[in-house]
Amino acid sequence: MNHAPYADAHRDVESLAPASAVHFASTSTVHRLKRRQSPLERFVSSQFGVAFDKREGPWTNQGEALAMLGGLVLVFTSLALPTANISLCGYTEYASNAQTLPYYASATASASSLIWSTVVSARHERNRVMKTLRCIAGVVPAMTMIGTFMFPRCKWSWHQSSVLAWALSVSGAMAFELLVRACDALTAKPVSERVVHSALVLPHIVWVLGMLRAKKYYYNSTEQYEFLGAEIMCTMSFAWWSLSKHRAGTFPAQPGARVYTWREYCLVDGASGAALLCVYRFIQFKLCAAWGQY
Repeated sequence: MNHAPYADAHRDVESLAPASAVHFASTSTVHRLKRRQSPLERFVSSQFGVAFDKREGPWTNQGEALAMLGGLVLVFTSLALPTANISLCGYTEYASNAQTLPYYASATASASSLIWSTVVSARHERNRVMKTLRCIAGVVPAMTMIGTFMFPRCKWSWHQSSVLAWALSVSGAMAFELLVRACDALTAKPVSERVVHSALVLPHIVWVLGMLRAKKYYYNSTEQYEFLGAEIMCTMSFAWWSLSKHRAGTFPAQPGARVYTWREYCLVDGASGAALLCVYRFIQFKLCAAWGQY
């Protein structure tokens, strides 16, 4: 049966509908689809957006959240270990490989996220100075963090040099990111052709507070848990800052989110973390005369 005449008649009736009715229908549809967010929802969306965007999917898609939880495994499973130094570095020397591996997988996840975001942000950067600065702000924090996790405390000078370089480079990278964002918002002509568009500020704040707390309690890490708390603040804020760059729309040249699920965390970054942990144990057991005394 030919339904074309009926379809044509239906279109004719629609064409006779008042424009106001059509506008009302489309507007009400938009309001239903885009419900006004509460202040709490806006805060969670802007500061935890990389996980918030996946809230309706299966938990296996929450690779970033899994990486954050993996970073806390060492803390909650090692508090009773007989370490002479109450810190993440001190616990790592005593903890088993099963306790330490999720922590190392989270570290390599953060490093790989920084390298990935550096490539994406600098790929289409036309300003050569900005391209160079973006590469430095991404690669240096990633490499110094790898050094921090590679050298145990028993190789004190190596370990401490890496920690100091990591702290300074992350602080500089976060300040650079905020400065570029502020300049682009306040000036008519952006300083960069391609900038990171994000309202993310919570990791920056927690990082600064963690650094100040670590400086205050640096010489008390053998007595109380204040320094350990500062380390947790710094490592978790750094990880979230790095992983949040996966979010869709963070970079103009990357409209879609980076695919990061439990597979990427457990298989890819897990394998990298295992390799890094092997290097750490080799240095600890083969190159250190004694360990656990710092």
